[in-house]
Amino acid sequence: MATDKESSDLKVLQAQYEEFKQEYRAVQNKLFQLQHEKEEYEVVLETLKKADPKRKCYRAVGNSLLETNAEKATPILKNRCLDLEKAVTTYKGELKTALKSLDDWKKNNKITDGR
Repeated sequence: MATDKESSDLKVLQAQYEEFKQEYRAVQNKLFQLQHEKEEYEVVLETLKKADPKRKCYRAVGNSLLETNAEKATPILKNRCLDLEKAVTTYKGELKTALKSLDDWKKNNKITDGR
């Protein structure tokens, strides 16, 4: 039977593990969201390539729609797509860092996956 101290230590370790898992999931969810958003921008850019440059289009700015044309919207969308690519790269790095932190924590606390 575990002593009160061992039981307390186990609860602390469990709480830390849950924190790591939540952090990892949050970063992973944000990464998936950014990748999806980037893919949507790429679809729009591909569509605008085929469109007449003077074709009227609308771009969401805050809670408003801004009327513009394909020629003016394309560079803005390309820049946003590049920004999203940078963000995706950043979050991939954060995901690797979070996983390494979890692995280090497991090693330091002599925790195995049971596999």
